[in-house]
Amino acid sequence: MINKCLGCGIDLQNTDSDKDGYVESNKENKLCKRCFRLKNYGEYLNFNSNDFYLNINEILKDEKSTILHVVDILNLNNEEILGDRKKDSILVINKKDIIPRSNNENTLLENVKKIYPGYMNYIIISSKNNHNLDKLYDLLLKLKNNIYVVGYTNSGKSSLIKKLIKNYLNEEEELLTSYYPSTTLKNISFKLNDNLTLIDTPGIVKNGSILKRINLDEIKRVVIDNEIKPKIFQFNKKTIIKIDNYCVVECNSLGKNSIIIFASNRLNIEKQTNDVEGFCYEFKINNYKEIVISDLCVIRFGKETNIKVFIDKEVNVYERIKLT
Repeated sequence: MINKCLGCGIDLQNTDSDKDGYVESNKENKLCKRCFRLKNYGEYLNFNSNDFYLNINEILKDEKSTILHVVDILNLNNEEILGDRKKDSILVINKKDIIPRSNNENTLLENVKKIYPGYMNYIIISSKNNHNLDKLYDLLLKLKNNIYVVGYTNSGKSSLIKKLIKNYLNEEEELLTSYYPSTTLKNISFKLNDNLTLIDTPGIVKNGSILKRINLDEIKRVVIDNEIKPKIFQFNKKTIIKIDNYCVVECNSLGKNSIIIFASNRLNIEKQTNDVEGFCYEFKINNYKEIVISDLCVIRFGKETNIKVFIDKEVNVYERIKLT
């Protein structure tokens, strides 16, 4: 029997069907029951392990390794997870395919460097449509030893590794990818060549992500997997925008203005007339900055605006420089 599940990396066992890593003893499986049902039936089973969270400190201690820090292009923030190891790490900005093609890649890259300074190298990719994967692979071939692929859940780490294996090793791995957070539970290693090993790590769980506050059917609607068609609203002095059932944005400005929302095309985004009460985040935003609602959307304005974001207080909402 294969020792580890190729989907989540957990140790396989055939003695207890209620425990993580279970496979039937009479079958040669590469996937545990949880991953098999997720891959074939879209059924998400919770896991029981308490130790699947990435211990980033152990990776940081491996000074001979290189780190690929994979980030979702829409959820960039300046949260520090690598410390001094940034200087020998590559920042991989993933999911280029979901932003409108009219966005200038050079401008995007320069602004990313302002948010994430100090990395050895930067590259914008799309593992979905192979954008810049040849360039990334050439960078990897110049390295040796272990390459740890780290990032938050749903940043596209596993999808990237799966595409690298398919494109450059001419192999099809069972590595599991899905909409759902925390698919990978343990480190999974893949040999790129005799000197180079890629290690997929469990995603770091973002406590402020909206994905932690909604059910699995809603996750399918919220996660962005196609090029975004931005929603644009013109308004004079004040408008209130409802973003599906997840939040309400109240905007106040001097005179005419516009609001642009980058979110999943599956969401209903519309104006509403009723005022809203309750907990809210408040910002004063100019046209050089934008608002990010973690794993839900990015919001921009034509000029300076006072805004209130009414949303679950556990969801992280923050401002950053406008990327493009």
